[in-house]
Amino acid sequence: MRLATSARTRENIQELIMPTATLTANPSAAGDHKVVLLSPRLPNRSVMLGSFVQSRSAYFYALTRDDTTLDAFLRGLIRSLAEDSPGLLTQTTQALDARKVELGDVAEALVADLRALKAHLLILDNFDFLGITDDVIAFLEKLVEALPGDLQLVINARHLSYAPWQSMVHSGEAVVLGEEQALDGGILTSETDANHPHLEVSAFGQGKVFVNGREIVEWDGPLVRNLFFFFVDHEHLTRDEIFETFWSGVGQRAATNVFHVTKRKITERLGFEMTDYSSRFYRPSKDVNLHYDVAHFEREIAQAIRQDKPSVETWLHAIRLYRNPYLMTSAMPWIEERREALRLQYTTALLSVARIHQSHAESDRAIHFYLRALLEGPDREDIHRELMSLYASRGESDKALKQYQVLKSHLRRSYGIAPSEATRKVYSLLAGKVT
Repeated sequence: MRLATSARTRENIQELIMPTATLTANPSAAGDHKVVLLSPRLPNRSVMLGSFVQSRSAYFYALTRDDTTLDAFLRGLIRSLAEDSPGLLTQTTQALDARKVELGDVAEALVADLRALKAHLLILDNFDFLGITDDVIAFLEKLVEALPGDLQLVINARHLSYAPWQSMVHSGEAVVLGEEQALDGGILTSETDANHPHLEVSAFGQGKVFVNGREIVEWDGPLVRNLFFFFVDHEHLTRDEIFETFWSGVGQRAATNVFHVTKRKITERLGFEMTDYSSRFYRPSKDVNLHYDVAHFEREIAQAIRQDKPSVETWLHAIRLYRNPYLMTSAMPWIEERREALRLQYTTALLSVARIHQSHAESDRAIHFYLRALLEGPDREDIHRELMSLYASRGESDKALKQYQVLKSHLRRSYGIAPSEATRKVYSLLAGKVT
């Protein structure tokens, strides 16, 4: 189990870390694509949405729970737009009221009405209230085909479906903003097989699960959720290993019953079976496209270790995946052990980058990564010593001495001990030079 880091120690370290870049809302990233899809993973989607509204002539419509069918959605959209421009929006209504409704005619009529309003953007919020049926898909395809070059469609939703967006993304008609956080580019990449479930699991942090772009929020209790992550985190498991982890001390019959009920609930939440069982082992199903951030992280770490002289970028591939501690809000023993093991690998990556930068005389970057490593291991006196020596080599003896005081205070508060003799010697040498 990881030893807790005091709040004050983290503050002392964070004060010295150089600021890092943050994602900002930028509608220009949409380019000249006909359709802009805002990913459910996009941080501050409301900020991005507001930026689109303010960027140029935009018409905004937030779908409601009544907009479940294509007809209801279109009539609700026209009513909303007509509030600002009464009398102008007539062609879409006429196309919908025709004896034989042709979706191509409806799409062209909507475009004509929007052009009459001199709109350059049509922003549709809460788009997943609209059921993605065959007629909806056909209409959207016709609408995008009819869009002129100066009219762009922006879609904001809680999840993205394959159809009709995947083909539009592949053709270049649509772009997805915010999928940088998705593993392997998200569900709309060319590698995605729409005939198999796309299961994306992010365990660094509180733990998020996406099935075909839709996040699973309800798990029917922590046991179902924890068993799901246990399956995902192991390439093969025996029933005995599962029972020992979750139902140690419970009779075999009772454990078997609870296990099958819990496993069935996982299947109900996902909508498919996530494991195969053969030769007494549970393994990930071959019919599922599984993308697991921890597995990606460990592959990047292993690749860097195998190389004789790994580059900074090799280590950074792993560092970028580790956003927060593993399942940080869960406390089962197996989770805590896994969290600590991953934290140690992350610390190794940070130190490796720091030492590469230091060897290239890039001291600012080296300090940045040493300090980040200290956030993960504030007890690591070797890191404190390296920082002290690096500060001293830059002529910043005051920072070197302050680093010693940060360590000394932390060890006294947390464990009632003083720094080791090796660290005290470095401090005495530096303090002597200052005086």
